[in-house]
Amino acid sequence: MTNTKITVCIPVASQRGGAELALMQLLQEGRDRSIDWDVIYFEDGTMVEATRQLGIPVQVILSGRLRNLPSYLRTVSKLKKHYKENKTDIAIGWMSMAHLYSGVAAYQCRIPAMWFQMGSSQRNNTIDRLTAAVPAKVTFVCGKLPGEAQVQMNQKIPVKVIHLAVDLNKNNPDQLPSPVDMRAKLGIPGHATLIGMVSRLQRWKGVHTLLKAMPDVISQYPDIHCVIVGGEHSREAEYTVYLKSLINELNLASHVSMVGYQKNTEEWMQAMDLVIHASDHEPFGMVIVEAMALGKPVIAGSKGGPSEIITDGVDGLLSEYDDHKMLAENICRILGDHELAENLAVNARKRAQHFSTEKYAARLIESILQYGRSSVKKLDEPLNTEATTK
Repeated sequence: MTNTKITVCIPVASQRGGAELALMQLLQEGRDRSIDWDVIYFEDGTMVEATRQLGIPVQVILSGRLRNLPSYLRTVSKLKKHYKENKTDIAIGWMSMAHLYSGVAAYQCRIPAMWFQMGSSQRNNTIDRLTAAVPAKVTFVCGKLPGEAQVQMNQKIPVKVIHLAVDLNKNNPDQLPSPVDMRAKLGIPGHATLIGMVSRLQRWKGVHTLLKAMPDVISQYPDIHCVIVGGEHSREAEYTVYLKSLINELNLASHVSMVGYQKNTEEWMQAMDLVIHASDHEPFGMVIVEAMALGKPVIAGSKGGPSEIITDGVDGLLSEYDDHKMLAENICRILGDHELAENLAVNARKRAQHFSTEKYAARLIESILQYGRSSVKKLDEPLNTEATTK
């Protein structure tokens, strides 16, 4: 039996977030599964060579700006040529921008097109509306929230939820120094109770909610320290300024450290007693799973992906976005109840095992092949979350 030829198109070639990591995890785990992969990048970057090192053929097709119609048509034409010459069986657009090209080329070549949408599509976004109109066998999403948004955009295309994964080896507390030793390595005071957040500095991530919760927490735990791990977002530079002013306004300078972007986030979370994730309508929440894999009690936002990962009160706590009083109460609840904190941590680590890269790749590949074999679209198929139910 011949292998299935799958061509993946992705608009970026440097790892900027979870979407790029998810592709590399798929390619890493997806080898030797009766699939011949090849990847087309729309720009050059570090991921090109990283993909080649996996033994996967790579091609760079510079797509130019989408608004440039001649450039767009040239890119689609090159994709059509590639699909025909390489006898591609299934074309996958990794993120919406890729599907605008690969989906059209696949349609013209009469091969199945699919795409993976990492965030939530919005009706007022032109790119999202155009992408939703491009024919596809299925749209893969990372959680129910983006899935529901995608159904609203185009009810004729089936939507399949495939939860993302984390590297459980990298985020294994048994493979890392103890929290005490890690604090010494990172230069963090060893005597204080340490809580923290790993997040880009964007308002929807809710860093300000944690800062506003700190005075109430400090009133009960005067020795507590909070560390914010994450860099400034280019489109929201003013938010970083706001956070620093909030620290001054609330007299938190001696209790809060903003350490900027760090590559070794697992080491920072290993040093923490409690991890906070306070975002609003998070599509999934890979940091949540990473912290849980480390055996940390976690408090996360109650909307979106976190509610699919955490069972409130069992393997973590959920808190409303922008409700600093509720967040402070949940923080104090965990810090004041050692048995609760221990139970949450143990159950969190067990729950994290459901999000291994191997299981993620297996679920996604199974679905890709399933929809690739289907000759008729299931227009009435409901949003499917079967693959990752608790």
